Amino acid sequence: MRCANEGQTDRAARMVAGILLLSAGLGGFVTGATGLVVLGAGALLLATGILGWCPAYSALGLSTARAVDARCERCEGAHHAERSRSWQS
Repeated sequence: MRCANEGQTDRAARMVAGILLLSAGLGGFVTGATGLVVLGAGALLLATGILGWCPAYSALGLSTARAVDARCERCEGAHHAERSRSWQS
């Protein structure tokens, strides 16, 4: 299991945006190749919001999760606390 690297606000925003994009794509508001891109982006945002883990954040070494939110079996949030402090300064 991967450690959460998204905070609660980040996760909620991703889920709302994902649902809106999926609705636009599935509802026929956006069609063709653009519709497929919108569907893919919506699915990705919804999935990362549900999981609380973003592969792009991991690749860039970023985290919006607070140490309290980022507890996991493998890392216990230790490295997230350090990154959270760097974002606050």
